Amino acid sequence: MPVFVKLAYAGGVNLVTLLAARFALAAIVVWPAIFFTGQLSRVGIKDVGAYLLLSLVGYGGASTCYFAALQRIPASLAAMLFYAYPLFVVLWEVLFYRARPGAEKLAALALAVAGLLLVLGKGSGEASAIGLLLGAGSAVCYAAYFVFGRRLLRQRSPLAATGFVLLLAAAGFWLYGGISGQLLLDLPVRA
Repeated sequence: MPVFVKLAYAGGVNLVTLLAARFALAAIVVWPAIFFTGQLSRVGIKDVGAYLLLSLVGYGGASTCYFAALQRIPASLAAMLFYAYPLFVVLWEVLFYRARPGAEKLAALALAVAGLLLVLGKGSGEASAIGLLLGAGSAVCYAAYFVFGRRLLRQRSPLAATGFVLLLAAAGFWLYGGISGQLLLDLPVRA
């Protein structure tokens, strides 16, 4: 995915347009499955509120930070930072749910952090501080999506949740892009 994002940026697509299109296309793919499986009948108004929260703070936030990081730092570094999200999952669970990670989990996290620090120390000379923060922000947002989503979605349909999160994220980016003037619908086609 990062390669396609970088190619889209090189072709003149901006962050808002890219995310609006990404979420809209994903929603178009998922929603027929929701309809055909009857998952929509099990969705209440409280569910939509939970989906909106997950869409804005979690998945939408993670994607925004990640795609913005790709504008400023190499794709490999952005991916490394994003995939540090398990560290933040453990931190969220310890801070908010008083979870006690076992020795194996702590050892795995220590190795992951050591590897990340090695990569950051070696290959981040060309990276901007804002890009690094956005990359880390994508991991923090995705960890929040993962942790809070797991709690919010216990009694909800995963397929319906996915569909609503995608649809609400798409609507948010399309609305923001339309209001801010950043939604580009007349992109040049290159042969």
